[in-house]
Amino acid sequence: MMKFSIAVLLGIFFCLERDSHACRQEVCRRKRTVEESDVTLQLRGCSGETKPWVRQVAFCLGMSSAEIALKMKDWYSTTYQLCNSNCEIVRAGTKKMNEITTCVNCFKARLVDANFMTSGDVTYDEIVNCLDQYIYAALSNELPSFQAEAEARGRVRLPTVRPENDWWALTVRLPCKPPMFQFWNAYCINSFADDVRAKDFVLSQNRLVFGRNIVFLATFNEVCRFDVSDIQVIWDESIPANAFPQLSSFPTSFPPRRQEHGNIFFNANAFGRLMETDDGFIPELETLNPKRKKRELIARFPQGDILRKIGIIMPCVVKNFEVTDRLGVPISLQNNQNRYLIDPSMLQTAESFVRTSEDTSTLNFTLDFGYSSTGCIFGSNEPFVVPDPPPGWLEGNKQIMCFQCIGASSEEECKRIGKAEQCGAGEACQSEIRRIESDKISITKSCKQSLACQNNQINNNRLQCRPNQTTSVCRCCCFKDYCNSDGSHCT
Repeated sequence: MMKFSIAVLLGIFFCLERDSHACRQEVCRRKRTVEESDVTLQLRGCSGETKPWVRQVAFCLGMSSAEIALKMKDWYSTTYQLCNSNCEIVRAGTKKMNEITTCVNCFKARLVDANFMTSGDVTYDEIVNCLDQYIYAALSNELPSFQAEAEARGRVRLPTVRPENDWWALTVRLPCKPPMFQFWNAYCINSFADDVRAKDFVLSQNRLVFGRNIVFLATFNEVCRFDVSDIQVIWDESIPANAFPQLSSFPTSFPPRRQEHGNIFFNANAFGRLMETDDGFIPELETLNPKRKKRELIARFPQGDILRKIGIIMPCVVKNFEVTDRLGVPISLQNNQNRYLIDPSMLQTAESFVRTSEDTSTLNFTLDFGYSSTGCIFGSNEPFVVPDPPPGWLEGNKQIMCFQCIGASSEEECKRIGKAEQCGAGEACQSEIRRIESDKISITKSCKQSLACQNNQINNNRLQCRPNQTTSVCRCCCFKDYCNSDGSHCT
């Protein structure tokens, strides 16, 4: 939300008392794009019901974002008027940190006598400390910079001022989906970002990686080839990446090795704290009824619980998948076809699994795709990750809703003639795009038995999927409500 001015931030507090969709239309969907090194940087500022820095400060204080906004609303409105002259240059887009500091200090000076400070819920030092962690990044106009180092290799340099707790994400949007896309000094969080396509890699960092440079390398084939300078980079400060499970880059070669190695990072305490902050923005947990969603979250995540388990849905059935702690001790792992349930709190001993109190936020995994016999291969952006899945998740008993259309000639026609479809237990949503002629396609979307859907998707890797060629057939699977409602997850 890098480019939002103080004037725009003022709208946050009034949005909270109005319909959330109206809020997003008037405030959160405002974007600013700039051209830098032939790469478009889109600055997104909203992925939820409040502006990012309000949730960030609430997270820091251990309070609800709605509570913080309502407490500060009257004080903020008055202080905004009083500090108008100090903050005018910030609204004009200054990049000078001393000028931003002058504006912020004006607001801080009026915190001491603020009416919400008398409630005793929060001290002056606490709120100032939390503001310092997030507000400067929110008001800074510094952008990520991109450098294309070769045809297939690029480097993104992150802004100097970033929100604390790695509360940001960088989406690398590719022109097409290559056989392999590797990245360094970052972890993948595709499962927790909005508006994600199959060719997107949503990256962030955690305490295991350092430095401002994220480097990536693409491996091409005859179906997908592009110049790295053609990618799109999107900077987003609305995703609390440190509170979600993250996957390191894999595979490391194409075809993949018999044993690919990687890491899973999950700060379960941060995830629990996020649930206490507010209802969060977790696509897997969203329902069509926001009020019902909040009640469900309160029931599932009582305050103080330490959330440990991680669910992973692989895009296809792999030959072997093993998980250990940092010292190589096996972790409790259950699986059902392409679903895996990891319990990092349970370590294997000579006789059984025992509960541990050790820090298991960092896990190592070994993955054998079985590519030579199955054709199964995918990148770290494709597994669907679920933090602390509900009972019955491993068995795949949940019945999801999919979008259904048969033989549509375009995505627009599919949306016009389509309808909702209730899937059977354990079924996935499938999209099939057939190119009948050079200028004619046929789109079919429906529920599909999960394993059959994954087997169909594997054939994409066998060169059945050639989007620009006649006789091309591309099939894609996804595993949450209405995830196939547009073409983005399969393009």
